[in-house]
Amino acid sequence: MEITPQFTVTEGIFEAAAAGIAAHAPDVGPLEWERFTAPGGWLLILDDQGELSKAEMSLLVTAERTVRLSVCVRPDLRGGQKPMPYNHPWSSFTGHVLLGGYAEDRHAQDGGRSALKPRGPA
Repeated sequence: MEITPQFTVTEGIFEAAAAGIAAHAPDVGPLEWERFTAPGGWLLILDDQGELSKAEMSLLVTAERTVRLSVCVRPDLRGGQKPMPYNHPWSSFTGHVLLGGYAEDRHAQDGGRSALKPRGPA
């Protein structure tokens, strides 16, 4: 299902998202196809050249809790063709990779850098 010319979701992505909501945020679900495929439900994050890097759908946003689906399409190149660090400045954050995976660099506050560590579902 084409959400925009740059962003298409599949039944496989929907099924992974629906299963993730059922497992990790059952009070927010069930996730329905109509909501998942509504173009107005997605925030599209574009890079400096206008290419889609990520799409996000917020399912719940309160002062206490946010439940969001993110579909990463390509590296975030808003920093002048160098991937921007992706971080979560909140004090408490839990993320679940529902489909695919990613690799991450971990950076220490003193500017040191740890080895690249693969992350994602087993």
